[in-house]
Amino acid sequence: MTPQNKKSDPPANGIENVLAKKPILPSETMPVKRPFTLLCVDDDPPLLRMEKRMIEPLGHNVETVASGAEALERVRKGGISLVLSDFQMPGMNGAKLLEAVKKVDPGIAVIIISSTMTTELTRSLMNNGASLILEKPIAQEDLREAVTNVLATIGPIGQKPETGNE
Repeated sequence: MTPQNKKSDPPANGIENVLAKKPILPSETMPVKRPFTLLCVDDDPPLLRMEKRMIEPLGHNVETVASGAEALERVRKGGISLVLSDFQMPGMNGAKLLEAVKKVDPGIAVIIISSTMTTELTRSLMNNGASLILEKPIAQEDLREAVTNVLATIGPIGQKPETGNE
């Protein structure tokens, strides 16, 4: 038997076996994760840096601004899928920012974070389009889970995913 016809001996280094098999593509083993651009808004620089560090490992682009006005300016430039905003900020607070963001692009998800939420305020924010309300302090795992869950409901650049039979 010639070496080319020999099938019973395993390859010396396993490379031949790997090359002979169909490659496994990422889309066959796990859902494809789209990179989103998130905008964190907080007037407290240490909290803003902490939120960014907590979210970046999810693999998305995270931008930060220190005011509602700066956030609205950035949203108007386009490309933002999720705004994560503090509620209590000087000038434009989280509720006003939510309203303004939804006027620019209703598909952008908005998460409001606050340490002083009431049931009435939460209801009002949700009725005005907030995707989620989180209470401070928030654990890293909870923030990551919230961001992941909200992003799962939207398409790229703030568009709601198409549903229905194709």
